[in-house]
Order: sequence, then C-alpha cells, then structure tokens
Amino acid sequence: MVRQQVLVCGDVNGQFKALVKRVNEVNDKHGPFVMLFCVGEFFGTDDETNRKIISGDITMPLPTYILGPCSPSTSRYYPEAGCDFSGNLTFLGKKGILNTADGLQVAYLSGVEGPQSSSFQFVRDDIKDLLNIVTARSGFLGFDLLLTGMWPAEVSKFSTNYPKRETAGSPLISQLAAALKPQYHFAGMGVHYERTPYRNHRILQEQSQHATRFIGLASVKNSEKEKWLYAFSIEPIRQMTVAERTKQPEHTTECPYLGILERLILENHRILQEQSQHATRFIGLASVKNSEKEKWLYAFSIEPIRQMTVAERTKQPEHTTECPYLGILERLILELREMKRKQESSAEKEQYFFDMSSSAEDLVDHGGKRPRKSDRTPREQQPCWFCLSNVDAEQYLV
Repeated sequence: MVRQQVLVCGDVNGQFKALVKRVNEVNDKHGPFVMLFCVGEFFGTDDETNRKIISGDITMPLPTYILGPCSPSTSRYYPEAGCDFSGNLTFLGKKGILNTADGLQVAYLSGVEGPQSSSFQFVRDDIKDLLNIVTARSGFLGFDLLLTGMWPAEVSKFSTNYPKRETAGSPLISQLAAALKPQYHFAGMGVHYERTPYRNHRILQEQSQHATRFIGLASVKNSEKEKWLYAFSIEPIRQMTVAERTKQPEHTTECPYLGILERLILENHRILQEQSQHATRFIGLASVKNSEKEKWLYAFSIEPIRQMTVAERTKQPEHTTECPYLGILERLILELREMKRKQESSAEKEQYFFDMSSSAEDLVDHGGKRPRKSDRTPREQQPCWFCLSNVDAEQYLV
C-alpha cells in the first residue's frame, strides 16, 4: 500500500504569504507532503503581489497546482492553456486530467457555470469533453481527485450533516461528479463543508464501488476562521484491492445527484421534442435466398446528413410516426423516481441511527508538469452516451 500525503486549500484570493506560512507549518509537523492543490480563486486584487507569485519572487514550498479564474477580474493573470508559472507553481488549465508521478489521477474543472464558455465560465460542452475521456477508458474505476472551483448542486441531499450556509451549486458539476466517481471531490467558494461520504452504486442493483467524500473549503485567512487547508493521505484507486476499494465508510449515504440526473434527462428530452429533426427509417431484411422469398437485398440512395440544408434534413416523409422508443425512456424515468423515493425513505430512517484543447487526449497530463506553450490542434469530439450522467445521451441509446 503506497499512500500519498496531499494538501488542498480553498480560495487563496492573493493571500500568498499566509498560505506559504501555513503550508510550511503543516509540512514541518505532519509531512512530508508531495503536493498542494488550490481550488477556487487563486489571485487577488493586488497586481504587484500577483506578479511576484507568477515570477517566482514568492515561492511555494511544495509543488503547487492551481485552477483557473472564477471571475473576469483575475482572468488577465492566466494564459489560455496550462503552464508552469515558476519552479513550484503550475496552472493546470481550464479542464483536464493530471496523472501524477505517484500514480494519482486528478480531474479538474476551473471557473463557474455560465451562459457561454469563457476563461472563467464553463458550459455543458466542457463537461462533455471530460466525459469523453471516461468513455475512452476500458475498466474505468473512477478518479482519485476531482477539483472544481464551484460546488455541485444538491450535494448535501441525504447527508447527515449540512453546510453552515447555502452555497450556489452547479447541476453540471453534479453530473460530472456522478460520472467521474472521484475518491475525493474538493471545491472552493469560501465555505467549509465536509459531507458524509456517498456511494457510487445502487445497493442490490449494481456492483459495489468506492465511496466519494465531498469537501468544500473556506477562503485562506477568512474572518470566520473556517477550515481552508485540508491534509490527508490517499492511495491511488488503481492500486487498491477490490476489498479495499469497495469498503464503505461509516454513515455512507446514497448518491445525492440522482434527482438532478433525472431532471437533466427530462430537459434533454424536451429539447429534442421541440427541435425539428430528420426522420429515421428502420429496415429489417430477410435471409439471403430464404424460402418465404422475402426481401433480403435493399438498394437506395442517400445524402450525408451533414451536407443537407436544415430544410432538407427536417423534411418529414409521408406517414411519419412518433418515435417508438419513448416508452423505454418513460420507464427509465419512473425507475429513477422510484429509486429516489426509496433512498429518501431510507435516509429518513438512517438519521435515527446516526484547458486546453477540446481533444480528450490533450486534456490528459501524463507527467505532472505542464508545457509553457501548446500548439495542439483540437480534434472533433464524439458525444458520451454510455451513462445517465451524460445529459446529451441520445434517447434511443438510454
């Protein structure tokens, strides 16, 4: 068993000296720690101080990895792609995967959810880019860490403890966390909250999997003196035995995101219904030289759908019917609702017991270091449809 000691801190907001001092204290007393991750806003309002940390005049005592901006005011301090600012300070980029030299797999997403993609905002397509990585991996077990600037929506659902104050969450991050299945999920936003662990499988319906711990961290040097630095040891999930990986911590709850996944599926279905699309023809063919003399050879002409105009593509042939597969989707939704009802009932009883390129490969960092510049050419991505966590799943594939 090779466990790595890791530090994670919340929004730094330019409080670099306080961060360096505290990291040194913890490392001297409880170390050595192999790395520090910073979630949320890293830079502050003082331009001179920000320039010092970028240039290396202020040095970090550990290899330090930071996320991108959460507001337009600090965006100017970040390049478009991930890079090394100085010897010990690395900007990860907007989104991607970091594979550390010690075997940890870290997924990350910078910024806050917004109406359009920008240096400090993410949208549904950014989630799809990360999900595409999962679909390309055989034998996927989950990630070791997920780092986000924003909280997932409804994260406290089913939990036996709750945050001190409400914090805005993103349904897209809920979807991402449900799909990536991290051992630990850290987020900033200035509020400390350590949720009771939740499981990543449905009891009696799926194989046992590991649990996820969500931890929200307060801002560095906050006036409420809430926890902003988290020290822990972790073993890479790929190095665990099945028994070690599937052991459930005490007070583990159901996954809090099932209701969100259901709503995302319904919303996607509504959008599909409202937008005119092309029709589909299903053709079953008989066996060659069959005794019933049924048709076994079909000749036709076809124009590639991507070369059609909208009018040509959406023109409906005579006698076009409704999609025959809607009942399957409806049964799926009913199943999710029933599952959620049982989980809520179970939770009530338990309380008595107390950046980057859009290419999937380009989102992966294999060495723990980022280049100073990147000329990689984006490649077209195919949608991820293998799991309910993907809101863009084609309904006939669900």
